[in-house]
Amino acid sequence: FKIPFFLFKFISLIITGINYYILPNFQTWRYRRDLYDLSIPKKNLGCDIFHTWDHCQRLIKKAKKNGAITILDIHVSFTINENMYPVVDYFIVPSQYQYEQGIKYGIPKNKLILNPFGVDSSMYKPEYNQLDKFTCLYVGTLEKRKGIEYLLKAWKELNLKDSKLLIVGRKHKSITNMISKYKNCLSIKFVGHKKPSELTKLYNKSNVFIFPSIREGSAKVIYEAMACGLPVITTKNSGSIIRDGKDGFIIKEKNVNDI
Repeated sequence: FKIPFFLFKFISLIITGINYYILPNFQTWRYRRDLYDLSIPKKNLGCDIFHTWDHCQRLIKKAKKNGAITILDIHVSFTINENMYPVVDYFIVPSQYQYEQGIKYGIPKNKLILNPFGVDSSMYKPEYNQLDKFTCLYVGTLEKRKGIEYLLKAWKELNLKDSKLLIVGRKHKSITNMISKYKNCLSIKFVGHKKPSELTKLYNKSNVFIFPSIREGSAKVIYEAMACGLPVITTKNSGSIIRDGKDGFIIKEKNVNDI
């Protein structure tokens, strides 16, 4: 059974919309993974190396059966079933955190390849700006996995004078009620989703970047903030390349006091 790729894209958008606006606990990734897998034919899957991500579990099995070397990219976490581990020859992970998670899940070290992400340094670079207030910046989807609720609570408790917290990103329906508690906090600004060109300006108009995520592969926004010269406050779980006490600070996840 195979579905046309354009149909996969259309259904995928519908599923994402359901997750964001109707059913916040709807497990989008499971359905998108299966749909993507079904959109690519198994026939004539002749290759020596098959490199993919966890949306193609059906095809990995087929490629392995045909004698190909199989490589799987782990972007956020090990979401594939454990019975798939023997089918994959190599796992590419973007951070030390994910490397350690792989070992924890019983994957041999010789199957794990650590390959950190990069950043476009021609776009993201430091620019001098004189700031009127001490400014902290968060960039990312506004959802529970990102630890946004702990950041907002910590900021409100700090009650810093002459300061502001900029929150950049799309809001997930699951945290609408939680965010509404901070609508009267004048030092918190929710500015919505921004294009890369706009993000560069925001990085360079901030003093500190904070990203208290609970689970990531390796957050690209941290690379972008560092490229713009910002010190970063983040968690080990964010897959950060931050050196604690040098490039910023590594804090415990779900910890308001640490923030």
